[in-house]
Parts: sequence; structure tokens; C-alpha cells
Amino acid sequence: MIYSNQGYAIIGAMLEKISGLSWESLITDKLFKPLNMNSAGFGPPGTKGKVDQPWGHSLSLSLRIPSQKDNPPAIAPSGRVHCSLDDLARYAVFQIEGERKGGLLKAETMRRLHTPPEGNDYACGWLCFKRDWAGGRALWHDGSNTLWYMSMWLAPEKDFVVVIATNIGGSDAEKGADEVVSMMVKRWLPHQDDKLNNRSRAEPPAGGDGKPAPQP
Repeated sequence: MIYSNQGYAIIGAMLEKISGLSWESLITDKLFKPLNMNSAGFGPPGTKGKVDQPWGHSLSLSLRIPSQKDNPPAIAPSGRVHCSLDDLARYAVFQIEGERKGGLLKAETMRRLHTPPEGNDYACGWLCFKRDWAGGRALWHDGSNTLWYMSMWLAPEKDFVVVIATNIGGSDAEKGADEVVSMMVKRWLPHQDDKLNNRSRAEPPAGGDGKPAPQP
């Protein structure tokens, strides 16, 4: 099993066919509203042509170019949602709490979504690792439309989540996010035996998109 933007777009089209509603209406009514994710929307945040929300940036040579662009609507289910960090944290908490007590989905369903097939490290949207700081399982997902970057870690056994976002994509953004996550883990989950960047252990497998997996 690997990550596929096209796969999520197909799932979105299937849901639209079954329900007769747009994917945007479905995810708003079934997810955003119940979780009180009131800032959630589609496409770039803010008003077009105005600086009332941060703009995304691309890197050209040494210049950072601001832009109000996003992925095309056809692949919206794979990544065209914007929201505040507070609302992103609500979504992360929903993932953690859902395993224990259910909610919008049964606890059994949430655990299944977080469990990769046997012999694999990729669940439904989550790369899964063993980390001492997480008390066992650590789940990771990241994403970028090349103008923004987001990284999210879940540690279900510690009841702990980290969400990081920045308004530029690329390898520097990914590296910076990993460093911030490491600092937050060290700050909020102090531990003596597990060093976050201990490369003497076996390297984690590559991510679902083929990128090397991060080290937190």
C-alpha cells in the first residue's frame, strides 16, 4: 500500500456518486462541523488579492515568491483544505481520542484506519513507526501543495499530538518542521533512553510517497 493523490480523488468521486453531494459539502457536514473546525475551507486561505491571511510561497533561485494558488479542484480530496492550526489540532485530537472512545467513527474503525496491513508500514494516510518517546506506536502524515507544508505526528499511547505548518514548501520546510517537532517532543515528552536522531538504530523505511521518513 502506498500514498496516491489519484486514489483519494477517486474515493472522493465515489462518495459524490453515492451521496449525490459534492465532496466539499460532505466533508464540511460530516467532519468540519461536528469537530467545530470553523476556519476550514477549500483552496488558498483568505480573500483573493488581499493579505488578510498568510500567502503560500514558492522558491525561485534565492527569492521567495508569494502566491494565492492551490491544487486543482479535481484532486481536492487529496489536499485542498485550509484551516487554522487550532482546527488542525482538533482534527489530530479527534484521531487520538477516536481510538479510545469512538465518536464520529467507531473506535474499532479508527484503530483499523491507523493499522497498516501485515508486512507494511503504511496505514490509511499514516506512516507507522515504533518510537520510544511515543511509548510504542507513532503515526506520521505530511503534505504539501509546493506552496505550503504541514506535518502531523500522533502518539496514541502518550495521548500526544504535534502539528506543524509553514507557508512554503520544499526540503528546507520539511527539515525545519522536523527540527521543531523534535524540540516539542523533547520539551513535552522528556525521556532518557531514546534519542530522537539516533541513526545507530535501523533507519526507518521510506515514506508512502517514496521520501525518506523523518526521525522524530
